[in-house]
Amino acid sequence: MVKKNDIFTVEVTDINNLGYGIGRIEGIVTFITGAVDGDVLEVRVIKVCRDYLIAKTEKIIKKSPYRIESVCGVSMRCGGCVFQNITYEHELLLKYNYVNTAIKKAGLKDVAVHNILSTGETDGYRNKVQYPVGENNIIGYYSNHSHNIIEVENCPLQSRAFDPILIAVKNFLRKNSINCVRHIYLRHGKMTGDIMICLVINQDDLPIKNLPDVKSIVLNINKAETNVILGDIYITVHGDGYITDIVGTDIIGGVKLNISAPAFYQVNHGAMELLYSKIYDIFDLHDGDKVIDLFCGIGAIGLYLAKRKNIILTGIDIIPEAIYDAKTNAEINNIPNTEFICGDADNDNINQADVIIIDPPRKGCTKSLISRICEVLPEKILYVSCNPDTLARDLLIFSGYNYNTNEIFPVDMFPRTGHVETVTLLRRKQDDSKKN
Repeated sequence: MVKKNDIFTVEVTDINNLGYGIGRIEGIVTFITGAVDGDVLEVRVIKVCRDYLIAKTEKIIKKSPYRIESVCGVSMRCGGCVFQNITYEHELLLKYNYVNTAIKKAGLKDVAVHNILSTGETDGYRNKVQYPVGENNIIGYYSNHSHNIIEVENCPLQSRAFDPILIAVKNFLRKNSINCVRHIYLRHGKMTGDIMICLVINQDDLPIKNLPDVKSIVLNINKAETNVILGDIYITVHGDGYITDIVGTDIIGGVKLNISAPAFYQVNHGAMELLYSKIYDIFDLHDGDKVIDLFCGIGAIGLYLAKRKNIILTGIDIIPEAIYDAKTNAEINNIPNTEFICGDADNDNINQADVIIIDPPRKGCTKSLISRICEVLPEKILYVSCNPDTLARDLLIFSGYNYNTNEIFPVDMFPRTGHVETVTLLRRKQDDSKKN
């Protein structure tokens, strides 16, 4: 019988999207930290569960051909970059397999998964970071499965523009003995160079002095004792409370976007360009099409499309600041025939449309939302997803309403992590039959 702290030699045969190597000990599936498929390892069992084991690497007996040295000294403790110790080519294959397996497990056997689109850049791509701040103003990331903060000053994934900003904020907090900051939240407009500093604090105000001269400095008030990072109150103490970026650089002038602190915006500008270009390629939009963009955020996808085609665009999002940004973005880009509504996609009525865009959070769509989308009988539904498992689940539900796809396009929005973005286009069968 396998017990905690037992030592075994294991051949690693796979890696999951959480970065655990997978092998077997006495026939039991074992998830191994610090492992790469192709390794032969000496491991120590650290947890015995009913149906599986968890182990950690003690010694590498035979190194996998996919194993490389991590560029980050704390990656094994931090747990954010689960693929820092494998070649990027192998990472892309693992992500392709992740998407393909999720689709096939859902029974969608006729859906083809294309090779992953990638910029090839694995460092310095994140235009948004949220650092927790601990006792004595320790700033970094939570270690895996704990509330312990691993101190980090220059995470390889973050925009290099953040490096001096983070040091300056740390010095400001320590020099002034400030202990009310819970998180440091930074945003960067890659095409404009704009930077926002947002300090999440557990009191009503914070005197700001000697911070870097950036585009905007915002305070977010969050006194609640929860794991939710941002509260509902934002106070702009410098600048306009937003940054600006540009997407669609293949379009003359691109689409200029104002982005406030609470609004969603893709974290990887280069991969976002690949994603949006693919969206346009597969969409086959026509002038005059009525398009509803659910979970629209600042309107980025819809306005990117409206810059190319004369569509009638309606966007819906639950965050008021994002809707304000979206309306402003339509105006500053001189894009007509747009309407942006602050509302809950799960509860508000969805009007008739030729095309509906959905870009939900990781949990995917509710069954009721899918039902209401299908009731208005759009010709096409564009689904952007950051979670292959919920995508596969939702595509199966959509198929029950006669909306089907035959291809999925993954995009590596999050290199060195286990996450992967996907986009797919669903079309309605001509008989229009629906579930009872």
